[in-house]
Amino acid sequence: MPFQSTHRLEFHQDRVIKRFNSWQNQEPQRERAALELLALHAPDLSPRFLDSGEDQGHPYVVMSRLEGTAAEGALSDLQLSMLASALRELHTSVPSDTLNELPQRVWGRELATEALQRLDWSRSEGLLGPILKAAELAQGWLKSAELLEFRDSVGVKVFAQADGNVGNAVFDGARCRLLDFEDSGWSDASFELADLLEHPSSRLTELLKVKEFIAYYAPSRQTSAQLGIDRKAMAIFWLNLLLPGNPAHHRNPEGSLANQAAHVSALLTR
Repeated sequence: MPFQSTHRLEFHQDRVIKRFNSWQNQEPQRERAALELLALHAPDLSPRFLDSGEDQGHPYVVMSRLEGTAAEGALSDLQLSMLASALRELHTSVPSDTLNELPQRVWGRELATEALQRLDWSRSEGLLGPILKAAELAQGWLKSAELLEFRDSVGVKVFAQADGNVGNAVFDGARCRLLDFEDSGWSDASFELADLLEHPSSRLTELLKVKEFIAYYAPSRQTSAQLGIDRKAMAIFWLNLLLPGNPAHHRNPEGSLANQAAHVSALLTR
């Protein structure tokens, strides 16, 4: 789950040029492969791949420009339904034999677990009250058997956008389409839903009504059973990054840390 900008966008009337900083994690190849794959199995769900190349040592991918805009404010019930439908189509459209040939998404379960185990909680030592309590609960959970359940889960395999930022969903009034596949690959449904539901872009801003979204998506029984654990892991990850001096602290509005602390405490004490 990288935080540095990996690319910049150039917008033209009918196309967008995505210029990548480097070839790290094979972002350009993943982006192109995803767009070509979806053109075959889920037409009109994403931009169309138009071209790719290299300019002064920097790779780029050219894609069609989608009509519509990102959500502004809380998603309506119709938009929630559209987003759930788009993600369900993304997750189920790629045939299993093709899915098995794809690389795993960037920052999948194993790397996420390693990141959780390496979190530095020293910045929580000067905090008081509910925030300190949430940090203590989080550290306790990271020593529990549920972390191993998170790491070892074998869920419903899906094709993954691998980006929980709800800003990568575009609405045109008729349907939702999806952007940004530079980290895409195979994953599992529970991990992807937790990535979306716990991402600050949706949770801290309350863009998504969680129960309603889950009802629209209609996850399998296996996915539903794992989702609670996966949401705890993702919520703890973001709590740590929202601590003073950590990468997400200054990227989010004042009060975000207290908001996240209350959320983590609620998840871990249910």
